[in-house]
Amino acid sequence: MAFYLETASPKEFSEINQYLSLEGVVVPARGLLKEHAKVNGTIAAMLEFMSEHQKLFLPVISAGFRAMFAEARKTAALSRQIVVMIPASNEGLMCLKACKTLNIPCVLTYADSMLLAAFGHENHAKGLIMSYDKLEENCEPAKAICAACRKFAGTRVMTAGFSSLGQINKVLMETDADVVIPYELAGDLFYHWPGKAVLDELRLDWINEYMRVELTGEDEEEENTSRQED
Repeated sequence: MAFYLETASPKEFSEINQYLSLEGVVVPARGLLKEHAKVNGTIAAMLEFMSEHQKLFLPVISAGFRAMFAEARKTAALSRQIVVMIPASNEGLMCLKACKTLNIPCVLTYADSMLLAAFGHENHAKGLIMSYDKLEENCEPAKAICAACRKFAGTRVMTAGFSSLGQINKVLMETDADVVIPYELAGDLFYHWPGKAVLDELRLDWINEYMRVELTGEDEEEENTSRQED
C-alpha cells in the first residue's frame, strides 16, 4: 500500500511531502489545464522537490489517438520520473498499446474492470487508477482487481476521487489498493491518522462480520438439508 498526493501545485506537494511518506504526485487533468500557460515550469518545480524514487503522474489532455500518442511521447521525454496517465477509452487503449513499443511508462485511468486490468498488464501499464465512486457501494470489484494485479508483476491499483477521510479509511480497510489523497484531505489524514492498531481492529471487525455472514449462510444450508432428510 502506498500514498500519492493529488495536486498541480509544487508548493502543496512540498508542504505535504514533509510529513507524509509519499510515493509521488498525481496531477489531475483539470489542474494541468489550469496551469497550461506554465506547464513546463510547474513540472520542473515539482521534479525539483521530488526524491529519485518518487514519481510524477501526468495526464494526457489531447483528444484522438495520434494527438494523445504525440503528447505521451513529449511528456515522457521530460524526465524518467514521469508516468503518463492515459484514459481507458478506445483511443486511450490504442495509445497505451503504442506506448508499449517505446517503453513509455503509463497508467490507465478510469480502469474499473478485470478486462482493463488484463489489457493494462498485457501492454505493460504500471498501474490502474480507479475512481472511488465506482467502489462506494461495493469494494468487491476493487478487491478482485487488486488480487489479480498481485499476480501481474509491476501492475498496481490506485484509488482516487475521495471527498472524505471516511472514504479513504474504507479503502484502507477493505482493499490493499494504493491511495491518491487530495491536498484538501492530506492534512486531516496526518492529524487524524487511525494508526496501525485501529486499522487492524477495524479490519478484524470487518473479517468477523464477513465470517459471521458466511457461517450463518452455511448454518442455514445445513438446516435446510437436515429438514429435507427428515
